[in-house]
Amino acid sequence: MVDRKQQVLMMGGGLMVAFGFMFMGAASLSGLTPSGTPQQDSGQQINATLPEQNYAENGFGLGVQEQAYLSVNNQVVFVNAIYQEDAEVFSDIEDIHEEFDGRVYFSKVNESDTDIDSDLQVSEFPEIIVVGDQQTQQSPYSLKRAENNRESVIEAICGSMRDVGDAAATCY
Repeated sequence: MVDRKQQVLMMGGGLMVAFGFMFMGAASLSGLTPSGTPQQDSGQQINATLPEQNYAENGFGLGVQEQAYLSVNNQVVFVNAIYQEDAEVFSDIEDIHEEFDGRVYFSKVNESDTDIDSDLQVSEFPEIIVVGDQQTQQSPYSLKRAENNRESVIEAICGSMRDVGDAAATCY
């Protein structure tokens, strides 16, 4: 027969095991611990180089991942002005890259010629997407949307730079 002391010890041990499972389950679900399966390398290496020009009429041919990779590794910012019918809608901001001493790459691109809009689920045009090297909680790069006016685009560019440096006069 089991006496009272053994019952208390078994009950205490059972509660400790239960609390351990509860804590580990909560920690695992909240992301405090790594998941049980090791992350697989997707096997895809990003092989991208900076464009030769800081301005492109038909895009740079780079997706969001390539732009993010180049932004983080080269401290640059990409401004993607995506339109549906009329590229002239961006005429007021298309020279904005000149204010940032080579650190900003600006491209106008038709929504049918890029995957950026579908990658980011953009459905209304015109749209301005800024990809920069400012780290966020979710990723090592920043992704911002700007309105189609000079002030909004400059604000998005400056907010996307990890180190403003020489662009401080333009940003502040």
